[in-house]
Amino acid sequence: MMIDFQKLTDLYRAHNEKRVADNYFTGSICGIWDRDQLLWTDTIGTADVKKTTPLKPDSVFRLASMTKPICGAALMQQVEKGLIGLDDPIYKWLPSFEKLEVATKIENGRIIATEPARFAVTPRHLLYHGSGIGSGSTAAIQYEYIPRVRSLAESVENYAKGVLEFHPGTTRAYSPYWGFDVLAHLVEVITGTPYDAYIQEHFLDPLGMVDTTYCPNEDQIARTVDFVNSSTGEFVMTDISPLTGHLSGGEGFVAGGAGLFSTMADYHKFAQMLLNEGTFNGHRFLENETVKQMRTHQVAVSLTGEKQVLGWGLSMRCCLDGQTLPKGAYGWSGSYGTHFWVDPVNDITCVYMMNLENGGGSGEPAALEFEADVMASMK
Repeated sequence: MMIDFQKLTDLYRAHNEKRVADNYFTGSICGIWDRDQLLWTDTIGTADVKKTTPLKPDSVFRLASMTKPICGAALMQQVEKGLIGLDDPIYKWLPSFEKLEVATKIENGRIIATEPARFAVTPRHLLYHGSGIGSGSTAAIQYEYIPRVRSLAESVENYAKGVLEFHPGTTRAYSPYWGFDVLAHLVEVITGTPYDAYIQEHFLDPLGMVDTTYCPNEDQIARTVDFVNSSTGEFVMTDISPLTGHLSGGEGFVAGGAGLFSTMADYHKFAQMLLNEGTFNGHRFLENETVKQMRTHQVAVSLTGEKQVLGWGLSMRCCLDGQTLPKGAYGWSGSYGTHFWVDPVNDITCVYMMNLENGGGSGEPAALEFEADVMASMK
């Protein structure tokens, strides 16, 4: 199918100009690529609340959970090398996860009864949010007293002392932080390399993602968009250090599930690598079969509460029947309004960037509206 770019421009501008006028966000930028080149891009609004700085392809945004797919790809490289299996117990590498407990009773915000986990946590569970680590009501309780610290190793050891939300592999519930921290630390243990150094060497540098980092330099800080909260209808600047990628961490905080800064121009390279079945500019990052696994729904139909519309791949949301995007499209979102997808059906990748403390992640309305705008422009 072809895209009517004039229609898309009209839809995107109408919807996003209204959001700027309503003080929902300061501005947004988006782009669409095929396997080789940029097909279309547009911007609305500005990078700052003073409305003096235009948004550009190299404007820097906090990715929040759009950090997760990069972590997933790093772990999948270890699977390809035979250094870990998707269904191996992670306690082979992280012994403190061998004997875990699952919450069976919660009262008045306290976990008062547990039982031994019936199944071992595996990388597959962590990648599709089926581990029970850091999920649901148990996570909300435990975040208060199980510290997440600067060292991934120390943080992950703390998580092993926590209680699971459910028996691994029996259902699925989103793990905002802990699950992908465990995956990132697994990469460290397997490779003997600090996680941030590993992704720098194996993804960011060879992809040419020059503005993707946990710790922005002065030039990148100057290009970082204002981080605001608009829940009251007025922009309130969020009290956050320019070196902090996510409110859950401190300056330069390295995590598997959040914390990276990036740009639209940078992130599309990662997305385009996925569209190209694991290659970019002649460099192979992942095997074709690996990318296929990542975009394939992992959760059995019989699992409690699982809706067969939104699918859960390996560090990816994958679209099934009933989504705005075509069946087979996949991608991820960040809680601050960043959003991307890969559409193998129409042979395109799309990246949508804005930053808002109250963005809402995968349910953020402007990002979902952009999905609808793109699909409405198909002919």
